[in-house]
Amino acid sequence: MSPSARIVQTAQTFSGDISIRKGEKVVDGKSMLDVLTLAAEKGTKLVLEASGDGAQQVIDALEKLFKTNFAAE
Repeated sequence: MSPSARIVQTAQTFSGDISIRKGEKVVDGKSMLDVLTLAAEKGTKLVLEASGDGAQQVIDALEKLFKTNFAAE
């Protein structure tokens, strides 16, 4: 599974909102098309923002994906 797909799949397991920012562009972290439009290559700085129920949990889960280089569990 691609990193983009893992991000979206993980984000969709939480009820709150998640956005991903690359520079000035902000997209919905639950939308595969939106995430793909970032065209973020390895090493790109992204900012994750979450709100609503489970906000901290989704940030923690996504942070783990990045820290483990998207390794499958």
